[in-house]
Amino acid sequence: MIIEVRVVPRSSKRELAVTGERKYKAWLKSVPVNGKANMELVELLAKEFDCHKKDIIFKRGETSKVKTIEVIGIEQSLF
Repeated sequence: MIIEVRVVPRSSKRELAVTGERKYKAWLKSVPVNGKANMELVELLAKEFDCHKKDIIFKRGETSKVKTIEVIGIEQSLF
């Protein structure tokens, strides 16, 4: 499944919300330095979709606030 995630780093909360069809907004406590926010995002998505961290793959926007991510093993029709 391919999803789009808008990231808000340096937030006071750690949360993931659905904003549209296959669109999410993630509030992360980590700072966007040395990939820390991306690592936290991977952990959050793996927990949300009940999959392994290795099944979360950045397709586009690894250094951007808007990221395109593929979640391996999740069917598009489920979400």
